[in-house]
Amino acid sequence: QPMLLIGAGVMIQRALAKLTAMGHQDIWIANRTMSKAESLKSIYENLSVMPYASIKRELDRFKTIYVGIHSKQYLFNESDFKHLSGNKIVVDVSLPRCVDPVCDSMQQISFISVDKLESIANQTIQNRQSVIPHVQACIRVAISELNDWLAYRDETFEWVNKRAFG
Repeated sequence: QPMLLIGAGVMIQRALAKLTAMGHQDIWIANRTMSKAESLKSIYENLSVMPYASIKRELDRFKTIYVGIHSKQYLFNESDFKHLSGNKIVVDVSLPRCVDPVCDSMQQISFISVDKLESIANQTIQNRQSVIPHVQACIRVAISELNDWLAYRDETFEWVNKRAFG
């Protein structure tokens, strides 16, 4: 399914690298400065470039729209998505936001913003922190078993030396 990345900054470049590594083939990019988008195409062969001015006319082609630009006003609002066919995934990693938060309440839009990503990241950190005591206990057991093995090895080595060299 085709994906549209809007922007060419760090967040878009990271997303592009990850999507390519995951095997996504139909990825499009649009950026205000066409040469930046084209320079990314020279790195990623599976990337197609779209003129920035065409974004809104072409939205219906894409299942996923990933926005990562800097703008003082919203790039998309409710009217941009209202008449699109099918469900869309819209990810806005822009700061400030470039997709009007009202779009979050639209039925056909699964909207993910930096705010939601931050709460997911915080939950992941909490989950990882909760298993630290268990991991530390596993490490203590492994160290204890290693020390027992080392002591056994040293004792065996001494026994063999005494037997062989008396």
